[in-house]
Amino acid sequence: MFIFMGVFFLLNITVLMANFIDPRCFWRINLDEITDESLGMSCAFILAAVQTPTEKDYFKKTLNVLKTTKNHKYALALVFAMDEINRNPDLLPNMSLIIRYTLGHCDGK
Repeated sequence: MFIFMGVFFLLNITVLMANFIDPRCFWRINLDEITDESLGMSCAFILAAVQTPTEKDYFKKTLNVLKTTKNHKYALALVFAMDEINRNPDLLPNMSLIIRYTLGHCDGK
């Protein structure tokens, strides 16, 4: 019986340690985000899934407005992937992915 209790305790050590480690790491991440100077100058966007089909050239404006800079390369990759998903009706039937820009300088300036 004591062997089973010992094995059970050893298996749960990582769970017990995770409770002590997470808050400090989370606090460190939050401090880094607050002191980051470039957050106010970035572009924020929201992904949404809608039940209506989108136009074929929905992302044309986005791809023409955003410049291919270091800051926008991930957004361009995301837009390209969303465009490919929207063109294939087998991936998301009866739904479309759209992107909405909310904050920041999304025009690449």
